Amino acid sequence: MELTDESYVVGYSVVPQAGSDNNFCALALVPEKSSQAQMQIQSLTIDLESISSNTARINYQALAGYTPAAHNNWIGIWKGNPELYSAPPKYAQKVELDEDCGLVTFNGIKMLRDSTYTVGYFMSGWNADPQKLIRSGLACKITFRT
Repeated sequence: MELTDESYVVGYSVVPQAGSDNNFCALALVPEKSSQAQMQIQSLTIDLESISSNTARINYQALAGYTPAAHNNWIGIWKGNPELYSAPPKYAQKVELDEDCGLVTFNGIKMLRDSTYTVGYFMSGWNADPQKLIRSGLACKITFRT
């Protein structure tokens, strides 16, 4: 492939979705060759807003214009630091908003003191049955200690 001197947008997706051009979890904006602008990189991020013994609040920031609920995005919480692609989460919650940033709240969970937990954000595959969640679309993860 030969690149020209024009600007480019390079997108990265963790799940193939036929007919969808809005499923990127990261992208790079590459300016035209003659521009003095620097390349910009954007990616989906999550962070822990707050945690208590029975509630966790996770912030997410996706790419501008992304619609998480329409793409069946979900967030899972695992105890420890397991292999997220194969182990079912201890808790899972669908991202209910079709907004590119928001908050997902886990209520009625049990978080143990002095324990490690891992949170993963998945770009598709939500199912109310934790055993049937599709765990191939992991976009990002964080690990924290209570």
